[in-house]
Amino acid sequence: MESKDFSIFLTQLVPQILERLMQDGTMSAHQLIHKFYQSCFYAQLADQSSGLWQYSPLILAQMYREAEKNR
Repeated sequence: MESKDFSIFLTQLVPQILERLMQDGTMSAHQLIHKFYQSCFYAQLADQSSGLWQYSPLILAQMYREAEKNR
């Protein structure tokens, strides 16, 4: 996938992940967005070569939860 296409795809994927994480109700949307974009998990997700982007938003939300729990 070209870099431009990947960026567009990522801008559609991230809100779906955040929507699932918001269902936890553990923090405000603003706090969650900030924390998510500052996380190592997001850095990996944004790296196309990691392949994380291929997973569903549901799986990615669970992976983020696990990464945060193990931090």
